[in-house]
Amino acid sequence: MRLTNAKIKSLPIGKKVADGGGLYYQPTAVGRGKWTYRYARNGKSREMGLGTYPEVTLAEARLTHAEQRKVFVGGGDPIAAKRRLVERNRAKETLRPVEPSRADNLRGALFMLAGMFVFAAVDAMAKYSTDYLPSLQIVWARYMGLFLGVVFLIGFRGFITMKSRHRPLQLARGVAAAMSATLFIIGLNYVALADAIAVTFIAPLVVTILGALVLGERVGPHRWTATVIGFLGTLVVIRPGFASFHPGLIFPFVAAILFAVRQIISRHISHHDRTATTVAYTSLTATFLLTCAMPFVWTPIEPAHLFLVLAAMSLLSALGEILVIRALEVGLAVFVSPLHYTIIIWASLYGFLLFGQFPDFWTWVGAAIITASGLYVMHRERVRRDSDD
Repeated sequence: MRLTNAKIKSLPIGKKVADGGGLYYQPTAVGRGKWTYRYARNGKSREMGLGTYPEVTLAEARLTHAEQRKVFVGGGDPIAAKRRLVERNRAKETLRPVEPSRADNLRGALFMLAGMFVFAAVDAMAKYSTDYLPSLQIVWARYMGLFLGVVFLIGFRGFITMKSRHRPLQLARGVAAAMSATLFIIGLNYVALADAIAVTFIAPLVVTILGALVLGERVGPHRWTATVIGFLGTLVVIRPGFASFHPGLIFPFVAAILFAVRQIISRHISHHDRTATTVAYTSLTATFLLTCAMPFVWTPIEPAHLFLVLAAMSLLSALGEILVIRALEVGLAVFVSPLHYTIIIWASLYGFLLFGQFPDFWTWVGAAIITASGLYVMHRERVRRDSDD
């Protein structure tokens, strides 16, 4: 019998059920139970506790079981392995966050809404700056706020922040971040702010595709269908072959794909590297690459008030990152993540007030299709996790 989260919740108390390979689960109370690993040592059958549910989830129990199985099969020291397991579970139970309450989810939602408001303002400042400066210089200025924050973090915590088990992937994520931001701002030279942001909504759908192709994640027909519909929504926004089509929309489209690559890398390394480590590598790598390009593209910053615009853009960009990270720390991701799509509202407002640009009817239709597809993909992802499908 292969366990799932749904089966675990429906098992009768006291009944011990095998998950395979010697891993067992036994409910001890409603919503609680214990994990054990049966193994043979010196011709005798023995049993080892792997923690309690829900403190140790099904996925974590399987991972721990696989690690311990390697130790025993390989002839390792079971006493030392048990000690490491106890210490790790104790640390997990100490650091494990409490299930967010309704008030926490509300706070997380407010953080996410504020983050989207700030990021829309940052994008509006970037578009304004394209009349005076090259795109690479604007991206460089945008990253300076986050760069200074990372320098402060390293100074406060030390270089332990840079400890990573996936350094090449961390560097690749920084490269993707720099390229994504640059292409998006290049696109702002040619198209309306809201149009560019609407196209980037395709990123979560690209993550679904890359998750299946690169990470081997299982994607069912529901999510594949939503993904295809989302891409059709992108075509409604871009409208290739029509008189309203602008080639400049290709830049934010490619930027969205690179952003999805960032997300896929984040998924892969998140099991071993901390969020602070990922943010630090991304900031330092992107800033280094952009700084190397500055001698070739640097343009005097004029008029004088442009200094204030760039400084505000840099600081607000760092603030936006903090708000989004805080939103995901405080509230449930499935509750606060969909609020990312509210950025189109602020982008439309900024575009109308600052540039006299407002999305046309078909842009709204396309954005609605992409948003609905993205929300449905999130919903199916939650269903898949709940059922461990």
